[in-house]
Amino acid sequence: MTGPEVHRRVVFVADDLGMNAAMDRGIAWAREHGPLGGVSLLVTGETSTTAGAWAAECGLAVGLHLAFCAAHPVSPTGDLPVLAKSGSLPSSVFHLAARRVPQDELLREGERQLVRFHDLVGRSPDFLNTHQHAQVLPRVFDVVLALAARHRIARVRSPIDRAPFRPRLGPRHLRRWAWPLVSLAARIQADRIRAAGLRAPDAIIGGQDAELLSLGRLDALWPAVTEIGTLEVVMHPRWSSAERVALGAPVLRDQLEADGRVVIDFRDV
Repeated sequence: MTGPEVHRRVVFVADDLGMNAAMDRGIAWAREHGPLGGVSLLVTGETSTTAGAWAAECGLAVGLHLAFCAAHPVSPTGDLPVLAKSGSLPSSVFHLAARRVPQDELLREGERQLVRFHDLVGRSPDFLNTHQHAQVLPRVFDVVLALAARHRIARVRSPIDRAPFRPRLGPRHLRRWAWPLVSLAARIQADRIRAAGLRAPDAIIGGQDAELLSLGRLDALWPAVTEIGTLEVVMHPRWSSAERVALGAPVLRDQLEADGRVVIDFRDV
């Protein structure tokens, strides 16, 4: 939320830490060379053990990237008869929405992901968010709020994407078409986030532009978010990505200075 002492702030968060070695390598490099202010740990990822150990020592805010789709569950699949009815979690947030999962299954899996986070990092997460922004689904959102309350986690993501909508054709751009609805749902949820006493950035970029935030794209987006107090930039800086290159580019800091943005850690939200 916007603080009275600093009007315009930005926090860069790298999602999917623990997904695989290429993502972890890129995030570690970005931590060393760029303005990262937080990382989101995917505790069900293939490299989550080594990533959790790195996160414990990285000096950044570390969040739990709750995964209810496109990942492996922590729970035995027999404990999730609907959520993991085929032996795995739904392959995307769209399939998760269609599955009509009981809230108690979502809560059970979320609690077990929190336990695994604590086992890997040695402490509670600084914030919560969700893989593929699944928290815009009402039952998932209720679980995020419940977990935050139970475990006294004060910060969450509010995925209101303020980038101008750019419709593009092709299967890999299908999710982009959902973003006006995602942002609308997140705006509605923002009141409940505040009512619960939780803190969140005012908006994000990097939702509809997931994995596409090159230095040039970031430069084009700053004018579109000038009125946002605290902005979260959601990044996926795998080693071979343009996003990793952008995070390490000296000109990025020049862009931020020209835009009047102060870089913060997610714990300062």
